[in-house]
Amino acid sequence: MSKPISIREFQNFIGINNIKKPESLEPNELVEAVNVDITPEGYIKSFDGEIDFTNADFNDRVYVNGRIYKCEDLLKMYSGNKGTKPFRCRNILEYYRGRFFSAIDNVIYISDPLDFGSMSIDGFIQVEEPIKNIRAVDDGLYIPITTKLLFLSGTSPKDFTLKVIDNLRVIKNSMIPVPITIFGKNTDIYEILNSYHSKDGKIIVFLAEDGIYAGLNNGIIYNLTKGRYGNIKAKEALAFYSKNKVYFKILGG
Repeated sequence: MSKPISIREFQNFIGINNIKKPESLEPNELVEAVNVDITPEGYIKSFDGEIDFTNADFNDRVYVNGRIYKCEDLLKMYSGNKGTKPFRCRNILEYYRGRFFSAIDNVIYISDPLDFGSMSIDGFIQVEEPIKNIRAVDDGLYIPITTKLLFLSGTSPKDFTLKVIDNLRVIKNSMIPVPITIFGKNTDIYEILNSYHSKDGKIIVFLAEDGIYAGLNNGIIYNLTKGRYGNIKAKEALAFYSKNKVYFKILGG
C-alpha cells in the first residue's frame, strides 16, 4: 500500500491529481507518496505493484512519427552536406517544428529540418547559464537555466526570439508533457489552463524550488501549488505520469 506523507515532508515523490484551487489545500494535508525502484525492463516497482514506465520523461530521447530518437541515433545520421556540420547532442533532446534541439552546457544546438544529423554552421544559440532541460509547446520551447526560465518563441531560426519568463529556479530534468485532462474538466485549474494548452491537449508540468508549475503556450506559466510548497531543494528530478497522476522522483537534495 502507498504510504501517505505530509506535504511539508516532501519525501521521494509528489503526486498531483485533480487539484481544485491551490489555495484550498492546507500545508499539512496529505498527498500520495511511494518508494520505487526502476527495473532494467523499464518498469517501476512500487508498493502498489509495477507501474508502466513508458511515460517517464527521459531527456535523451524523443518520440517522433512512430520512432524513438536518441542522441546517439542522430549523431550517426550526419549526411556531410556542404555548409553543414554534425549535430551536437549529449543528454538533453527535444523535437519542435521539424527540427531537433539539444543542449550542452549553456548552448542550444538546432538540427537542420529533415536532415536531423546535420546543423548549419551557425545553428546554435548561446545563453548565459547552463541549460537544465528543453520542452516544447505549440509556439516555442521552455528552456530552464540555472537561475531563470527562458522561452524561445517562433517557428524557425529566422524568427526565433528568446525571452526571460521568470527568475525561477527549475529543478533539472523535471519537465514533462502531460494531458490537461489530468486535472479534471470540472476543476478550477482546468478552466484556467484550457485556453492555453497545446493543440494535442498537453501542457508542460515541472518542478521548481517554490512549487509545481504548468507551462503553457505563449510562454505563460502557472503555479499549481502556490502557497503550499516552498524551499524545495533538489539537484535533479525524474518526472513521469501514470494513471492520471504526475510524479517527481527527487534525485538529490
